Amino acid sequence: MTMSDVAVNADRRPREKQILEVAGQFFAQKGFEETSLREIAEVVGMQKPSLYHYFACKEDILWTLLEAGLTEQLKNAESILASSAGSSPRALLRKLLDAHANNVDERLDHVRIFLRSYQALGPERTSKYVDIRNQYVQLFIDLVAKGQRTRDFAEGDPKIVAYGLLGMYNWMTEWYRVDAGYTARDIHRIWMDTVLHGFTADISSERRGSA
Repeated sequence: MTMSDVAVNADRRPREKQILEVAGQFFAQKGFEETSLREIAEVVGMQKPSLYHYFACKEDILWTLLEAGLTEQLKNAESILASSAGSSPRALLRKLLDAHANNVDERLDHVRIFLRSYQALGPERTSKYVDIRNQYVQLFIDLVAKGQRTRDFAEGDPKIVAYGLLGMYNWMTEWYRVDAGYTARDIHRIWMDTVLHGFTADISSERRGSA
């Protein structure tokens, strides 16, 4: 699976798919600002003016990649929660983090674009992007809060806990390399065996004992 399959599998013309694929690779490797439309056009095999038949500007390409990818990630998480409604908060959190880790493993370059390039969007699109992203994070916050009410999870601000969990995976895009001997799933399993078990431990008694 290529990094921009998430976006290009939509109902798009073949040339649009090719442009998105090439642009996504450039954005991930060089950064949005450092990538020129001329570079994209050359790899695609067309003249730069021809790109404007498909996208009005470079930001349109970036927005297409970001919106499609993040929207799919949100819908996938919502589907997991809906189809596993009877599961415990701990099991649900594991499933959400499994999916999050799989996304990093399969679409590492695309995730890097999500985290590094969205600031290049204009104000309106940035607002839309942040709204979708916040909806996704809120699923984790709500689940952590539910798990705390049922005593599946230890006490603590649900928002801080959720951002902390997701932050581990998102920061991985800065140091993880596919040839390092571990897949993202391997790292995910290590984290689940340590962080999640620690997170679900009953630490309230420990706090009382040290008071």
